[in-house]
Amino acid sequence: MADRAWDQFRRLILGTVLELLLEERVPVDFTSIEVRFDDKLSVFHVPRLNNYMRFVGGLEGRLSSAAAPDLVPRVRARLLEAWPELLACVKIPIGDRLDLTRNDIQVSVVGERIAIRFDLEAD
Repeated sequence: MADRAWDQFRRLILGTVLELLLEERVPVDFTSIEVRFDDKLSVFHVPRLNNYMRFVGGLEGRLSSAAAPDLVPRVRARLLEAWPELLACVKIPIGDRLDLTRNDIQVSVVGERIAIRFDLEAD
């Protein structure tokens, strides 16, 4: 069961990022997107008595056209809002809650590539 919950949360994180890229009209070629979660640093203990989760990884993709000058700060600002919003919606059956402890997001554009690095943690 824990593995299925882990998979669902990974999909939730991925879906959140992809929706945000669409909403912000980032000209990314979605077929080029690669997502990696660091399985050594990422941890998932929800729902358990010791609720804790950390997602470390990144997303990279090829831009299909030039990025707008404000793309990096705009996308980073939106991503910084997404993790706390997601945690606020998580319902844990034992009455505990998850508090944000880390929300590190880096966004960069180099040439025709966009890269998003994240380290998201809640306890």
